[in-house]
Amino acid sequence: MLGHEEIRTIISSLGCGIRDDFDLEKRRYGKVIIMTDADVDGSHIRTLLLTFFFRHMPELIRNGHIFVAQPPLYMVTRKKKSEYVLNERSMRQTLTELGLDGTSLAIRDDEGHTIRTLTGPELRQLVDTLNRLDELVKLVQRRGIDFAKVLDKREKTGRLPQYYIILNGEEQLLLADEYQNLMGEQQPLVEEENIAPTNGAPAPAEAPAPVENNGRPHLQKNQELHEMKELEKLIKQLDGFGLSIDDYFLTQEESVSGEKLATKYAFVSDGQTTEVAGVAQIVPELHRMVKGRAGFEIKRFKGLGEMNSEQLWETTLNPAIRVLLRVTLHEAAEAERMFSVLMGEDVERRRQFIEEHALEVKNLDV
Repeated sequence: MLGHEEIRTIISSLGCGIRDDFDLEKRRYGKVIIMTDADVDGSHIRTLLLTFFFRHMPELIRNGHIFVAQPPLYMVTRKKKSEYVLNERSMRQTLTELGLDGTSLAIRDDEGHTIRTLTGPELRQLVDTLNRLDELVKLVQRRGIDFAKVLDKREKTGRLPQYYIILNGEEQLLLADEYQNLMGEQQPLVEEENIAPTNGAPAPAEAPAPVENNGRPHLQKNQELHEMKELEKLIKQLDGFGLSIDDYFLTQEESVSGEKLATKYAFVSDGQTTEVAGVAQIVPELHRMVKGRAGFEIKRFKGLGEMNSEQLWETTLNPAIRVLLRVTLHEAAEAERMFSVLMGEDVERRRQFIEEHALEVKNLDV
């Protein structure tokens, strides 16, 4: 790290030295502000800089001199008035707030008649429920499971599956009792068991010595689906709003003449009706309605270099309105720990971290 020209420039500019030569009284600035892009790349650079200060100038952090700037990721323009949005989560919240203003959701029966209308706080609660539902569905999908198959299992059994296995190359979604019966009756052979012991040395990859399986099936994957308990609760909440999880993948049908038929759900706003095919489309359609309004524009800043000087001043540099986060030793220590895990020489520690947290990834930079 110390070999980089940029790091050497920082050390020289601060004037207080590093490590054993560090002298807090010689620092040239009262505030040291880390200002990186608001995207994933910026987060990486910020973590690197926090690690540098923690390892080589911890007194700057201990005495409250290190800060993190908060540049926005988006600029939203409505009717020639612009506002800045910090991150992806704030952007979704902004779109939701704008979409819910003066909007109602109509729920229809099979004949197309409106049987219930959701507005105000009730509609907001529904959107919150759907957002959490979407997070859990994506978690299931990151496991490599088709959520449509999960719902199909529920339709057949009345319950969500609790286990996902791959047995002899075949995927299976099982209830708890089905799983226990299978494991007890078939006693499947875990893949790793199919390698003969070699006195502590790894078996040759090209020719592992198989053990006798006695006809036992091979278990290639064995996962307990812990998120299903919360999914069941969310499905019951949907029922309370008059929605059914069975409508999750509904699509808009057409008549024989090619005309679009009325859907199960619809948004009504400013006298305009927007058809919504299924439950999964309610929140995305709400956001699309906002983005499609006249005079509405969203600009995403890929980096600070895309802002002109006025935008950079009014969002991040102006001392009268800017937001700075003071870095504490705990936060810097966590950044240093993550840097050591993900960039250090301990391969096993890094592999373990990735395995434990792989399903939590939302923004993967590849």
